[in-house]
Amino acid sequence: MDYEKQPGEFKSLKKQKNVRFMPRNPESDARKKHLAKYLENRIGALKRPHPSRVDWYSSLDGNTHVFITDSKPHYNARPWFDMKLSDITELANYPEGFVIFVLGDEANFLVIPAAILQSEIKNYQAGLRAMEEGRYHFNLRGNTFEQLPNWNLQPFAQNWEKIPKRQNPN
Repeated sequence: MDYEKQPGEFKSLKKQKNVRFMPRNPESDARKKHLAKYLENRIGALKRPHPSRVDWYSSLDGNTHVFITDSKPHYNARPWFDMKLSDITELANYPEGFVIFVLGDEANFLVIPAAILQSEIKNYQAGLRAMEEGRYHFNLRGNTFEQLPNWNLQPFAQNWEKIPKRQNPN
């Protein structure tokens, strides 16, 4: 599967109101592409069920849906992420819906079932970064997100076993 943006891929979206385009980060895209390739080896060929959400992948049978989000930490900031509540809710509706949080490099990531993430949202503590425009902000602090301080993320670290492996993925 070709993971690169196709020419003209977003033309129809530019005409829509309230569509926010984030500039693409080539380093971030490379980390996500690396994990998408591993995902493909695990569950088989991938498709993109949401053309406007280039980081959302699903298996060809539509049973597994995975959103890959990335944050590159630097000297004065730890990894942080934002996710739309509607994306979390939609992913949680799939029995095999997951969010992969890339924590700075492709060897350091979390594989979290979306239903578990959705259930943890009730404990969300906005702090200095309140939820805005239907988005939740997650700042990594140790083994948890700052906004979900009692949730230990260690069981999700590099845990591909959360995503069921297909017998003959390709």
